[in-house]
Amino acid sequence: MQNRNIGEMGENNFATLCSEIGVTANKSIIDRYGWDYLLEFPDESQNNLPMDMQDIPIECKIQVKASSKNTGQCQIKLSAMDRLVKSSNPSFIYFVIYNQINQPKEAYLVHINEEIIGLVLKRIRKNEASKDKKQLNKIKITIKYQEEHKLSDVTGVVLKKKLKDYVPYGMKSYIQYKTNILQTIGYDEHTMSMKMTFYESDMMDIIDNSLGLKEKNVPVKLGKMMLRRFSIDMHFKTELDNIGNLSMNLKVQNIQRGYLLLKEHEYSTLLKYEVDVQFTPFDINGKSKFIFFNKYFKYIVDTINNKVDFKTTISYESKYHLFELLNYSKFAYIFEEQKGNDLYLELEVSNQNILTLDLNKFSGYSQMLMHYKVLKKLSDIFVELKIDTDYQISLKDLENNIQYIDVLYELIFGDLTQVTLEVAFNDNMTDKFSEAALLIPFFLNFNNKMIGTYIIFYADAKHLKEQEYKLISKKRVTYDYFIIDKSKFSEESILKLQTRISDNINKEGISLAVPINQYILKQGLLL
Repeated sequence: MQNRNIGEMGENNFATLCSEIGVTANKSIIDRYGWDYLLEFPDESQNNLPMDMQDIPIECKIQVKASSKNTGQCQIKLSAMDRLVKSSNPSFIYFVIYNQINQPKEAYLVHINEEIIGLVLKRIRKNEASKDKKQLNKIKITIKYQEEHKLSDVTGVVLKKKLKDYVPYGMKSYIQYKTNILQTIGYDEHTMSMKMTFYESDMMDIIDNSLGLKEKNVPVKLGKMMLRRFSIDMHFKTELDNIGNLSMNLKVQNIQRGYLLLKEHEYSTLLKYEVDVQFTPFDINGKSKFIFFNKYFKYIVDTINNKVDFKTTISYESKYHLFELLNYSKFAYIFEEQKGNDLYLELEVSNQNILTLDLNKFSGYSQMLMHYKVLKKLSDIFVELKIDTDYQISLKDLENNIQYIDVLYELIFGDLTQVTLEVAFNDNMTDKFSEAALLIPFFLNFNNKMIGTYIIFYADAKHLKEQEYKLISKKRVTYDYFIIDKSKFSEESILKLQTRISDNINKEGISLAVPINQYILKQGLLL
């Protein structure tokens, strides 16, 4: 009993089990590579797939450990585990426990899984980073086996089933799974780092440079490139090690989504804008710069010099949705209306308030305020005409139509008592009338399209003398809307529509005031 070679007994037993089930066990002649057997399973291809698409038979590596005592663990050389861990094939450690009469009492099969891979690779990294670095074959690592690893019976059939359970989707899928583990385990967002030293006198340029506010290379001294895994840094040798000093552009893309809120107190949000916030990793005594912006405006906040620069980024000729322009310019309106009250901007990123800006000294919003007032009128007109405020316009179009928007707004919403007109008829008219209708066509020009409508004023007609009347409005109707491509605009088609409306008015028994028929407002021109 004292002279038995229990290690050889374990290997022979394992080979016998493989022979029982038709699995080829290729023995390693010299155990230098961490495995005792390379197993090759028989081809069990599925007949429903073409040969060139079938998976490869299972191949796996086995390290055999035999013992006369069940200690629940075993010391294995780190060099052997390194080979098993880094192999793309399934790898296992087979533990077999012998009784006193040289029979295998129980056996355990431990799969080299993600947990063990991490344990081994971290130990290797720790050794390499140590000042007392050793060869891997001089270091041992403890691998444990538990009840969950135990074979229900020490037979080839049970062993084969256990091995196949770890490769449920075939070899190709397993190799991808293990390769992914090896490429990702132990890494985090700080995988690579390099220490860079700057001159304090250049810090403002560096901050502006990193935010893209200034294109200027700055001098920098490079440290070593470090690779981090399992929170352990190791020097990664590159050509930069021999450079030392150089100059570079340090623009940093660190942009997060946030919200800009206009408030008058903590629980009152008057406006809310979605913005992108660009940060820099550089600062001076804890103070720095950052930028928040969207397609309408940009704020550059300088906490070092306690400055805020506001810039409009909206394009004069680009097209925007009407409701977007209205919301953007509403800021100026609220600020004007709330004069004397405390207003401030609050910037939120990831639900945290990172900045509060006092607006008591804010200025330079007159253009924005003018845009808002016109846009509000246009929006009210669109709502009245039932035109979707999603309609796109440009600020250029808006400014070109300001006076016409004002006129149309007054025609639709103005004081009825102010709409009077004295008319004289040139035609011979024998019939007198007491009621009349003023039919006024009106057009706005956006995006090379004519947005048109008709305003109808029903009026009392007061006969002055002969064929002269004074018309006093008493009711107003807005007649729908129509959009016409400017290139297809035809005065004749407009007159046809007007005639149809006129006929409908006449059917109501109300005379149409003829002189008004002679006027067509088309982009401010009276024809």
